[in-house]
Amino acid sequence: MGSPRSEWVNSGAFIPENCALAGVKKWRDRTFVTVPRWTPGVPSTLNEVVYNEDNVPVLRPFPSLGWQDIRGYNPSAPSDVVLYVQSMEITPYGVMYVIDSGLLNLFVEDEYVWVAPALLEVDIRSGSTLKRWDLTNVSVTNVTFINDIVLDIENGFAYISDDAGDGGLIVVDLKHPNVMRRYVGESTMADPDSQNTYDLCGSKYTFGPSPSDGIALHPNRERLYYCALTGHTLYSLDATLFRNLSIDLEAVESSVMVHGEKASLSDGMAFTADGVLYYGNIEGCSVNYWDSSLGSLTTSNQLILQSTNGNLCNWPDTFGFDTEQRTLLLATNRLVQFINGVMDFSGQSGSNFHVLSYDIDALSYMYSSTSRLRPSWFGSSATIGNIIESLF
Repeated sequence: MGSPRSEWVNSGAFIPENCALAGVKKWRDRTFVTVPRWTPGVPSTLNEVVYNEDNVPVLRPFPSLGWQDIRGYNPSAPSDVVLYVQSMEITPYGVMYVIDSGLLNLFVEDEYVWVAPALLEVDIRSGSTLKRWDLTNVSVTNVTFINDIVLDIENGFAYISDDAGDGGLIVVDLKHPNVMRRYVGESTMADPDSQNTYDLCGSKYTFGPSPSDGIALHPNRERLYYCALTGHTLYSLDATLFRNLSIDLEAVESSVMVHGEKASLSDGMAFTADGVLYYGNIEGCSVNYWDSSLGSLTTSNQLILQSTNGNLCNWPDTFGFDTEQRTLLLATNRLVQFINGVMDFSGQSGSNFHVLSYDIDALSYMYSSTSRLRPSWFGSSATIGNIIESLF
């Protein structure tokens, strides 16, 4: 009888070279990562990093394998099984908001499946799913690719990017079951001047066009920043208008601001509690940061956190924060090599996936001076109770 691993490999349910790291978040001493189902053979798309008996880090499905096991899944008979996780965010009080993009095999055209995206609220302590929001009404059927998420925990909203078609931004009221809306405008679209061929760390690659991708919420919760993956322009809109559904989208459109040109294309980005924006420099295999209090982006105020490193920082994907250590986390994954089928799994080119940590002596945007660690709108529940401890 073969091992469970060999059974999964032999059945095609686990194809190791199809499993690529994307997202990373940390809560207290627990680290979580995502492995999107970009291609077949990904057994678990949301995982916790744990150590085996040999003290080697391995991935354990979170909250369970059954929660995301797609063996035997039938798209014509949709269920609540989680299909595809690329992004999630964790509150200071231990609740994870998980985007199920509701699709399979994004990079395999003849095996692509689109069902419907959803947002899930998961209690980290118990692993219980507390709430689920169906995002069908703010999606474009067979097009929408829900990509990234940030949280306004003070007011109870999630902001989400759509990285397909004309792009888009979505706001979800976390206090109610079906209150949400979508914004699409010229600023969410892919750069019309993009040639879709880029020099990344000295090598030419073709990808895109790709619209709104990275998003970041300013710690004052008043403006939502965003950019296209294949574009250098950084935009923001008035989040207070966007989350107020009694205000029409024309007012939201009028609130869009241009903050200048980033030093590079970027995927993930994140604000700290003191208003500094960190973003991955895809073209330079590095990381930049910008103090938003300085006004518009310029060539002189975009500083370097990580200098060019084609091994460690090849495609800086997603940021997270280690609150206890006051460090910035970054997942890198050589994504464009994965997409183009040229990723080296022999080990001769080094590791393909990294989680890097940078000492920035700062907290995430959710820990602004006016934020509460556990807002009153969230209330109490049997699974979370009142065991909320200050991290200060």
